Amino acid sequence: MHPGKRTDVPPSPKEVLSSSGTSKLRTFLLKLRKRRIIETLAAFIGGGWLLVEVVERLLVGHYKFPEESIDLTVVSVVGALLATLVWRWFGGTEKRPGNIKIEVLLVPLIILATLSIDLTILLRIIGISGKTFLIAAVTVCIGIAWTILKSLQWAAASPLSALGLVQKPADSPSSASGPPEKSIVVLPFKNIGADPEQDYFCEGLAEELINVLTQVRDLRVVARTSAFSFQGKDEDVREIGKKLNVENVLEGSVRKAGQKLRITAQLINVADGYHLWSERFDREMTDIFAIQDEIAQAVSAKMKTGMQGDRIEGVAKRYTENVEAYNLYLKGIYWRRMLSVDRVSKSFDFFNRAIEKDPGYALAFAGLAYAYLVLSFYSPTPPKDLYFKARQASLKALELDDRLAEAHEALGVVKAYWEWDWEGAEREFRRTLELNPGYVWGHFHLANIRGYSGRFDEAIDIFRKIHFLDPLNTAFTRNLGECYLHADRLREAEETLRDTIEIDPSLPTTWINLGYILLRQSRYEDAVTAMSKDSLKGSVLELNIGIIYARMGKREEALRILHDWLERSEKEFASPYYMALLCFALGKNDLGFQWLEKGYEEHDGWLMNMKVDFLLDDVRDDPRFAALLKKIGLQK
Repeated sequence: MHPGKRTDVPPSPKEVLSSSGTSKLRTFLLKLRKRRIIETLAAFIGGGWLLVEVVERLLVGHYKFPEESIDLTVVSVVGALLATLVWRWFGGTEKRPGNIKIEVLLVPLIILATLSIDLTILLRIIGISGKTFLIAAVTVCIGIAWTILKSLQWAAASPLSALGLVQKPADSPSSASGPPEKSIVVLPFKNIGADPEQDYFCEGLAEELINVLTQVRDLRVVARTSAFSFQGKDEDVREIGKKLNVENVLEGSVRKAGQKLRITAQLINVADGYHLWSERFDREMTDIFAIQDEIAQAVSAKMKTGMQGDRIEGVAKRYTENVEAYNLYLKGIYWRRMLSVDRVSKSFDFFNRAIEKDPGYALAFAGLAYAYLVLSFYSPTPPKDLYFKARQASLKALELDDRLAEAHEALGVVKAYWEWDWEGAEREFRRTLELNPGYVWGHFHLANIRGYSGRFDEAIDIFRKIHFLDPLNTAFTRNLGECYLHADRLREAEETLRDTIEIDPSLPTTWINLGYILLRQSRYEDAVTAMSKDSLKGSVLELNIGIIYARMGKREEALRILHDWLERSEKEFASPYYMALLCFALGKNDLGFQWLEKGYEEHDGWLMNMKVDFLLDDVRDDPRFAALLKKIGLQK
């Protein structure tokens, strides 16, 4: 039965949201497990007991140490246990006024108390005079003050900076050591022609050069997103090079009039600003592929890397000889990257026209496949239709060329988020990286499926590595923040997402993820405010706000949103996954599981969150949850 046509009406808005003791206990136990409290207790109990036995039987019993040595050992173990438990429990929770984290205040105090008791016992054992005791106490206090000072300094520092996940200024210590040898960023070429609509061609030319150079052995090439983040900014290329930590910058300009082209390109050394190479090409549009090859050859020769005779190893394949088809493909890529429904939809026409001009153009089929996938996440269109079209286009691309990395990537996304074939998806992403090891999006999707399966450490490690190749890519930091959220590392999650928002406040789902963190911290009004700023409108956003209302006790508002979308779902797409989450938040579990089943039938991509989403913690013990988790391949 369609969930939107149910005859059983939800409870009256006047009902009070109830929460059973069993549910609270389950939530508490889940927190203990996620924060490894039980593991810590077991380790300290076992290790502490063993240590006390050694002290009592060996040191006191055999070597005749004073019996107070046992007291000293017990106090030290208990103090260390308390400090560890406090750190694990409060890590990531709401900060106190002044941006001071509560665990950073409590842990030094526990250490202080433990050391004071230890010192008292120790002085009693060895019988030190009052004067000596005073000197020792002052020394210990100085040591403790130093420890607290360093702790507060650490707390004030951003974990992202400590991990190298935020670009450091040019005069930072890491920059002082110099950029990696043989590294380059290709900036978008400037359009100096009379037609502003030729911007797509300038961007496409730079992107094609990035794709070629990425395949050059031993050359680190900054990925497109970070390289293009300086577009339209009047910034010195040496400063750009320092910010991206590269040795060289390739920039240029394009003047296009009809079929006539004038392209200039120059390779600049970041250290001194001198030109290593420059060239001007006055050619016909039909020579564009030869121009790209010549620029790539010149860059590689000047950097003396990846050469085999007079040619670059692994120069990107020329997928079409039809210049008109190539132009249409570049326009499709240009519009696909806009990440808004109307603009991404424009790309379909250009990809299809490119395919009409050259039916064997595998890269155009891969571009079309990925456009459908982008739309599946940001459009109110039912994703099942879009995934089917993406699958067909990616398979056609592979039929034409099974060595096309972009097609393997697109098929991997389909296998993961539509077919729930996680192993098949991983094979496709690994094949993507075999064909193009520097292709950051292949690494990105690998990190995502690791994170959604609960392998958080592996996912975080991959996100950190691709950040090196694309340091200003906000999609990477957004998903890293989401991974921290699922791993219950709330402090790192919040700081990562706020840094992402500072760079790109319009990136879809970033504000929603920040809202989840604030919800976890019981900062309900702040959570609603944050989510309301997200650019992803429609059912996903409104249902998430309804979830917050339900959890903060505003049942009437939550029920209003649920009723509204139950009615609207008969005419427009409503995410079954988030419909289910709102039902669960309102205690309507049967209706919630009906929506989850509908999400499975419609292949709602958001179901990939099921294994790790804290919003489902209250229903994890329900047999229906385990059965559905198994159906989508996230539980053996």
